[in-house]
Amino acid sequence: MKTIGLINIWFGKLPESFPLWIKSAKLNPTIDFYIVTDQDDKWHVDNVTFIKSSLAEVKETFEKELNMHIKLKHPYKLCDFKPVWRFALGERIKKYDFWGVCDLDVIWGDIRAFITDKVLEGYDKIFDAGIFQLYRNCDEMNNLYKRSTERDSMCYSYRKAFKNNYACYFDEYMGMSILAWLHMNDRVLRDQKTETVLQDFDWKSLEFKSYISKKSFIFKWDNGKLYKYFVDSKGIIDESAEPQEYGLVHIQKRSMNLTFDVSDLGNITTYWIYPNTYSLDRPSGELYSEEEKVQYAQKIAKSDKDKRIANLKRNGALDYISHYLTKKRVLNFIRTVKKFY
Repeated sequence: MKTIGLINIWFGKLPESFPLWIKSAKLNPTIDFYIVTDQDDKWHVDNVTFIKSSLAEVKETFEKELNMHIKLKHPYKLCDFKPVWRFALGERIKKYDFWGVCDLDVIWGDIRAFITDKVLEGYDKIFDAGIFQLYRNCDEMNNLYKRSTERDSMCYSYRKAFKNNYACYFDEYMGMSILAWLHMNDRVLRDQKTETVLQDFDWKSLEFKSYISKKSFIFKWDNGKLYKYFVDSKGIIDESAEPQEYGLVHIQKRSMNLTFDVSDLGNITTYWIYPNTYSLDRPSGELYSEEEKVQYAQKIAKSDKDKRIANLKRNGALDYISHYLTKKRVLNFIRTVKKFY
């Protein structure tokens, strides 16, 4: 079996739902997870290793390996550096056939049911989404990020992204996704359009609704397996549709209500995931009304605007102008040439 090491870098208090993440990781025992963090390991799960560090120490490591000064003032900016997160593992990285990155706002299903050795033999890069990506541990893939240059009119250069205070999405559609299109042909496995392994959804909508199909759904996690259930416009489960197994669900930018005790991992065997709740009980009846959906969208829109204004004030206008112009150019390429996003 090909070896896989997954990395997350996180500073500050861990999410309230973290025990659910670590339990779902635990039930993928053939995959090693590493969390580079300033937090203590209270769970002691065999395949999850905590590496004690700080943002300043990670920045120093990146600068040494990259041989350049970078801008890394805030943890959120770490996402742009995902293509080089392997540096944080040092010599540990050498023992893996594939290394990758992952987020903590996900719940894992049975990863090996989808990422089989046959898949790993056939592709060098698995997935474009920043929530979960795998790279073959070889010189070509470890240095793919360097293929972007200041003269490249189709994507962010890594030097420009790493020297910008703003989130440049270099780890996915503003950088690495385009580099994969340009240089890897059919050696990259994607899932955003088909949504057969990874399920993301529109975080600005109260419903768990697909960006692609616009269909709504909820999830059930059952002893390491993850199932998607389709629902109607009010959140009522469609009993005529078969549940679909998934490898991961991404629950981003949501305040989720935990309705059961997660302090003991052994007690967590089955639960449901629906807007915006983790529950032991299968939902029945309507989950939301049209009015609640409208109110939620308005609330999120205001919050998002406030965050963007705060980000501009914190990081300044000069970096933003450069970032805005680059993003506009890249998005035009993606939408007109690649017909994506």
